[in-house]
Amino acid sequence: MLAIAETVALRSVHGKFLSAQPDGSAQWNRDVASAWEYFHIEERPGGKITLKGAHGMYVSAQPDGEVQINRQAAPPTGWEEFTVEDRGNNVVCLKSCHGKYLSAQQDGTAQWNRDQAPPGGWEDIQFVHQSSTSQVSDAASRIQKHIKTSRSSKSASNEPIQILEAVSDKPVRFKLNNPPNHNDAWVGIYPTGASDQDHGAQNQRWKYIRDIDVKNAFLTQQPAGDWSLRVFKDGGYTVHERKDFIIHSNLGTPASESIEILEAVAKKPVRFKINNPPTNHDAWVGIYPPNASDQDHGAENNRWKWLRNIDVNNASFPKRSAGPWSIRVFSNGGHALYERKDFDVKSPEAVDPAVLESSRRSALIALFIGMVLLAPSIPVFIAGLGEGLSDGMTSATLDIEDGDGQGDLGWTIYVEGSAVDFNSNGIFDHCENIIVNATHSGSWMSDPWSGYQKVNAPDETRQVFYLETAHEGSGCNSNDWSGVESRHHDGRDLIKIGRACHGCMAGTTTITAQNTDGGEVVMWIQNEEKKEVLGMLIPGAIFMGIGG
Repeated sequence: MLAIAETVALRSVHGKFLSAQPDGSAQWNRDVASAWEYFHIEERPGGKITLKGAHGMYVSAQPDGEVQINRQAAPPTGWEEFTVEDRGNNVVCLKSCHGKYLSAQQDGTAQWNRDQAPPGGWEDIQFVHQSSTSQVSDAASRIQKHIKTSRSSKSASNEPIQILEAVSDKPVRFKLNNPPNHNDAWVGIYPTGASDQDHGAQNQRWKYIRDIDVKNAFLTQQPAGDWSLRVFKDGGYTVHERKDFIIHSNLGTPASESIEILEAVAKKPVRFKINNPPTNHDAWVGIYPPNASDQDHGAENNRWKWLRNIDVNNASFPKRSAGPWSIRVFSNGGHALYERKDFDVKSPEAVDPAVLESSRRSALIALFIGMVLLAPSIPVFIAGLGEGLSDGMTSATLDIEDGDGQGDLGWTIYVEGSAVDFNSNGIFDHCENIIVNATHSGSWMSDPWSGYQKVNAPDETRQVFYLETAHEGSGCNSNDWSGVESRHHDGRDLIKIGRACHGCMAGTTTITAQNTDGGEVVMWIQNEEKKEVLGMLIPGAIFMGIGG
């Protein structure tokens, strides 16, 4: 995977720069490039890139053509990855995973809904370095060079090197299409990071092409891991073709399975262990319905995780419904499948009806006694109920029941800190330094309780967290200090950073918090539904206290 990155501005054919707004919207109407007009480029495999704005959010292409700059993560092959097409003369076009081109409109809006990108049209974009508004970025040419050398979109039948079989206890079988015709041409198998000179022994790690059947060739078996086949067109080290691939483990006993399921019960996290995981820095693991494509990976930390961020001996995903699932391990930042394990999430064991009825009677008796004893302590009860915060945590998996089917008020999220803007850029510092990410597995209501509400299908790639330090729509604007929510809790000064899952319907919400360096950050969560009910509970508690 490429890790080349730089910061650029995007200039349209209208001479305007794309601008990332704090509320997550995109405007293409700036005459000059200031802080909000610069984007950090991260290059991905296959000539793709991501764009991260000044507020720490990724650019995202929506299926309806809307451009949003409000995603805190950019999972592989998601809506935040774009293919770069080089048009020459320092001009590029950006194509989304939906097959649409980004287009700058004359009215200053951005749309990602064009089927074609004619030369000289509104889809032409110029990358401009941060260091100079007149210096054009060379990112496009670098990306195109990468496309030419590592594009994987060819059909397998036309690939110069085809892998026929690659498992750990068998010879590696392959086919060479259009091999070089030099008498001393040869082929070798290498660990992916090895130099061409590290070829090993003849007939073990390399062979002359004149001595093999190029339609069904093989080299000696190798251990599981990342390998490459390299074809050299003469007796030296002039590379003719190269193919990187995975040798999969072929372990036979269940105790040595590559993926072991430790616990898979509905209403509990799915726990598993990965034996002999891939060593690539960008290797990752996902949980899928068994028939889902590898590209249907959902949201980070909910449906997939980087291996570098988990304990491979005791890993977990948020709870799943009962039924068939599969865990899949990928060896790099793309979809090179390393291992797969199909399994069933079991239903919880049924509770004995007699035990359940006994528990209900005990609960009613305890409730009656509690009500009698509670009356003298009503003031303490009210104070405790008003606090309403969770314990400090770095991640949370929360269920929404949504009994009325009208959507939920969601959660308010607090972090430790205070309302300051030391760099005077118009954004509270805690909003810039802390990244909160939230996803939801269920349906969601757009424009809830407005008379124009609409039920939308589940979308686990949708970001359901938004920045809000005060009232609705306040964002993190430090120019508006009125109503900024802060509180003192357990000896700590907390400040509101935003809300999650406003309008979400029944399902599971996953919330994580980290700093810009990737380290964990502690957050405190307030259930907004319970906060609203508090207004009804307190008067009832007071009358109960008076009656006592």
